[in-house]
Amino acid sequence: MSAKMSNGREHTVPTDILDDLCSRFIINVPEEEKSQTNRIMFQVELAHWFYIDFYCTDESNELQPCGIKQFALHLFHHLPLLRPHLADFEAVLARWREYKLAVPTCGAILLDETCQHVLLVQGFYSRASWGFPKGKCNESELGELHRCAVREVQEEIGYDISEALSREDYLEQVVNEQRVRLYLIPGVSRATKFQPRTRNEIKSIEWFAVADLPTGQRDAPSKAKLGLSPNSFFMVIPFVRALKRWIQQRPAAGPTGGRRRGRERPPDEARGRQQQAGSQVLQDEPTELASRGGSRGRSGGAKAAATPQRPAQPASRGSRSRTKSQSNSSLAEDRSAIGDEFSAPSWENFSFDRKKILDALAG
Repeated sequence: MSAKMSNGREHTVPTDILDDLCSRFIINVPEEEKSQTNRIMFQVELAHWFYIDFYCTDESNELQPCGIKQFALHLFHHLPLLRPHLADFEAVLARWREYKLAVPTCGAILLDETCQHVLLVQGFYSRASWGFPKGKCNESELGELHRCAVREVQEEIGYDISEALSREDYLEQVVNEQRVRLYLIPGVSRATKFQPRTRNEIKSIEWFAVADLPTGQRDAPSKAKLGLSPNSFFMVIPFVRALKRWIQQRPAAGPTGGRRRGRERPPDEARGRQQQAGSQVLQDEPTELASRGGSRGRSGGAKAAATPQRPAQPASRGSRSRTKSQSNSSLAEDRSAIGDEFSAPSWENFSFDRKKILDALAG
């Protein structure tokens, strides 16, 4: 079967391969959904990914990849079920692309306590393709996408993320003409037992090291570490760089391994009130300490004392220039004031011998 590519060249897919793809992805669609072209096109897309991932990477086939439009034409010509739609194929394709953009896919990126491992799932019919647990939103969920993420994760791995989910923590990309939003869920124990709630949808659930995930389809180091082609992570690759940045910028985990959410930080108004309260405490503290200190007499009895006043700050550097007589006079006044305020013996026995000090300096 051949179809023209966008560059005008003919693209061919062997009949036996088309038979295999149709039996895997199209023929077993429920009868009531076979007349829904959007539903059929999603299955065609799955078949397209499978064709690129496994047939085009097999060097013995020497098959060339193609776009979704050319691939869909192959299947529409090959399968009798789809041939009636060939007359309005362009309209079918346009409606499907519009629908994909309008109906997002939501899920979650589950990370362990260290944020060094991420949970991925493998589809039932995908022999080696891995991705995040996710699915398409129902009409009732379009206004609250986080509800879709909770439901899809619950269905695919049997894990409830509703308590850990923050609506502000997510990564979003447009992948294959479809909006994909994945909420970030750190702190999941790697000892958790996951169990899909749906049949024939999820085949495997495994933890992968974030550092080992490929960031492109030609990521050779990742292939060497994982033993899998980067194409096996084609739905993961668009999120890897952003995920690594989020992990690096994320605040350190607390003692329990949970995250410190930004929304737990008090708003600006509350922080302002806290700062004002803190300033008031600092202003009141010297008065309180002086009051407590002044209430202690030598014998431990109560003693009335005035609150000490802080000396006035000099208005300029010139105000510090004083004569020796002024200094001595001020010192005597300070000693007198200090004697009234404090009753410790060390203060009462203190004496100032100017001559001895000058002799010591001269010697």
